[in-house]
Amino acid sequence: MAIERVGVVGGGQMGAGIAEVAALAGCDVIVHEISADACEASRSRIECSLEKAVSRGKLETDDRDAAVARLGFSTDYADQADRQLVIEAVTESE
Repeated sequence: MAIERVGVVGGGQMGAGIAEVAALAGCDVIVHEISADACEASRSRIECSLEKAVSRGKLETDDRDAAVARLGFSTDYADQADRQLVIEAVTESE
């Protein structure tokens, strides 16, 4: 069974990296965050990383655009319900 739909809970440095790799591999990815501001920060982190890869010649712009199109961000856990794989990457802070 091929994994096509991935969820990532937490879009910090590690979660963003996981989401980026999954999107580049062709998976539909939803990143869960605690707020709309955190969703925007996660999106920015991933897009910045992809842009760096393009500027360094390691990624084509079409591949970057396709990966960005496969990324979704949400604050509702229900959006993870159809994911085949969910990876937790939440900051462990009491």
